[in-house]
Amino acid sequence: MIRTAFAPGETDAPRRDPGTGQDANAAGYSSPGEDASVSQGSSRDGEVRVGSTASPDRVTDTAPPAAAARIGTTVALTLLRAAVYPDPTADQGEHEFRVALRVGASIPDAVYEGYRLNLPLRTVAGIGSTPIEPLFTVDNPAVVIEAVKLAEDGSGDVIVRIYEAHGTRSRARVIRSFAAAEAHETDLLERPVAPAAIIATDDAVLTLELRPFQLVTLRYPSIH
Repeated sequence: MIRTAFAPGETDAPRRDPGTGQDANAAGYSSPGEDASVSQGSSRDGEVRVGSTASPDRVTDTAPPAAAARIGTTVALTLLRAAVYPDPTADQGEHEFRVALRVGASIPDAVYEGYRLNLPLRTVAGIGSTPIEPLFTVDNPAVVIEAVKLAEDGSGDVIVRIYEAHGTRSRARVIRSFAAAEAHETDLLERPVAPAAIIATDDAVLTLELRPFQLVTLRYPSIH
């Protein structure tokens, strides 16, 4: 866990890498007065080093860091922007960050670690032998169910938000375990839109074709 505090305009971002002499601005840092970074040469907040050629990735269970950059084998993580405009008191005070580093992470690994850190599995103790099925399951790990909720209009319809997480074109079957009418696509305000991802429906199974990182909202009308 990293703890730091900022006042307006404070920065801890190095302007030059001490090992290579490389200009830090060219490596992706912001201008002085905008941010604070964890990097080689940063004495207040510590450093993160990568000792191999494997590709690292990082996840956090708090507000996401403002930026990340890599200079050789050193990873610089910008924790927080402490700007004075448009809000002169933005992000002042004490902040806590918990960041995990996964060496050699693929995109699926990074997605998994992010959910594991932010949304750990919750268990409920109970009595009985009847298994409880999830409301929805997806047969492709690249397609993630991000939210399941009731419609905002009070109709009792079920809203499901799904996205493609691996950056590839993906096909997946969404399987529901409860009675509902045939699903249709909506926008984020839950208004009907022309189908863009649904390619087939078969009773409780819906087949989707998603573009890289595409977000889709589905509405399952309730059966009264």
